[in-house]
Amino acid sequence: MDQSPDDSSREVVADFPFARWVDNRVNAGRMTTSRNVGLRHVSADVVSFIDDDSLPEPAWALTLLDILDENGDLGGVGGRVDNGNYEELTAPGPIGVVTGRGKVVGNFGSLQSVLVSVDHVVGANMSFRRELLVQLGGFREDYPGTAMGEDTDIGLRVRALGHDLGYASDAVVKHVSAPHVTGTRFDGRYSFYAAANYLLLVRRAFGARSGQFRGRLCAFTEEFRSPRSLKGRIFRSMCTAAGTIYGLWLCLRLDGLRRPDLVLDDQRAQALKLCS
Repeated sequence: MDQSPDDSSREVVADFPFARWVDNRVNAGRMTTSRNVGLRHVSADVVSFIDDDSLPEPAWALTLLDILDENGDLGGVGGRVDNGNYEELTAPGPIGVVTGRGKVVGNFGSLQSVLVSVDHVVGANMSFRRELLVQLGGFREDYPGTAMGEDTDIGLRVRALGHDLGYASDAVVKHVSAPHVTGTRFDGRYSFYAAANYLLLVRRAFGARSGQFRGRLCAFTEEFRSPRSLKGRIFRSMCTAAGTIYGLWLCLRLDGLRRPDLVLDDQRAQALKLCS
């Protein structure tokens, strides 16, 4: 899947007969749309997704396939994302959970000796059984900004179908974190869209009366407990509060007063099912 302004990557792909180059320049900057477009060109039983700044380790694919072959109840598997931060290898805390207060916890750099059951997986290293993605109608494409939350969304929806998800730290991709065109990865925009998208996410997954939704409404208060300067905490709290207000507007504009259906049935979802 390529959104580059020229065909240079197409020439690279031509050296690998097993690979297929797909042009998606019309949707440049929309990662979730690219995932759905790519999904329509895949017929394998298992579909894997990585980011454009991620590099799989040699045993990555075989490790994932072996795990799915050995665990028929798994709907998908997420792997470890190596950011070069070795403190993440032994970081304490849960992996891939959404807490009762709506906090989305990753810790996908953690090294584990066993397969861990998780609520969601990370977009830079996630694999699913294709039939489940088709059944769900693909990825939601309406998470704004950096599309944060779309990977958590698909994981929660797979689990809602009754299938488990796993985290396997032996399936590794190196995440080189390409520079942003403007700003940095974790600037104020990150706090803004995290607040908005995760509020929309938990409302869809758990409902507006859930503890997860109420917790996300108060997410801006957590910024005051962060190890930043007072100025930094105030700035992040303001970005998070603004994002929360935007998230409430998104909930009403996109879904109205009701939770959306688990299975998508729009034109893109129908096109995906026709390709199957």
